[in-house]
Amino acid sequence: MAFGKKNTATPDETIYKVTYQGGLPELPKGKLGEIQLVVTDDAFLFRPTVGSQKFWAELTVPFANVSSVDIVARTVSTMEGLLGGVNASQLQQDNNLNFTYATDAGQQIVLRVEMLTGFSVMGQAGKCREFMDYLRTKGILDRFRSAVQPSPASPSGVDEVARLAELHAQGILTDDEFTAAKRKALGL
Repeated sequence: MAFGKKNTATPDETIYKVTYQGGLPELPKGKLGEIQLVVTDDAFLFRPTVGSQKFWAELTVPFANVSSVDIVARTVSTMEGLLGGVNASQLQQDNNLNFTYATDAGQQIVLRVEMLTGFSVMGQAGKCREFMDYLRTKGILDRFRSAVQPSPASPSGVDEVARLAELHAQGILTDDEFTAAKRKALGL
């Protein structure tokens, strides 16, 4: 078992420690408290611990509902910036994970968590890269759902083309960008 992972994992589970940063409609603000991020054979489990049980209920996100997992930079708080002085920029590391998935009701969610496994912010960023390597080597990334392209007849595709046309008319999109985005929105 790799360093930094708890020994409570079964042979088919890998566990990391994270903290909630936001993204859930019922819990819009980040909260302090460790949550276990468990990778099983078919899902991500986000389990409460003693530090998070007051606000966190176990959440299961099946791989089939996930469209992406991305590593993003953490936001350095004002207090960290003031206390960190010149070295505060070192605190802005890629140690946050964004899980984009659809609920069973079809709602798109971007669950944001910060990696706690690792002794320092830089170590946590390394654990995020290790986590992504683990997903890649185990073929888990291939099990995520692919983005569904709207059909030409769907109102959402037509609405998207109208929105793109507005951006094109405002000069935000070039002719080539508009054409490419329109083809994608129409599933062509």
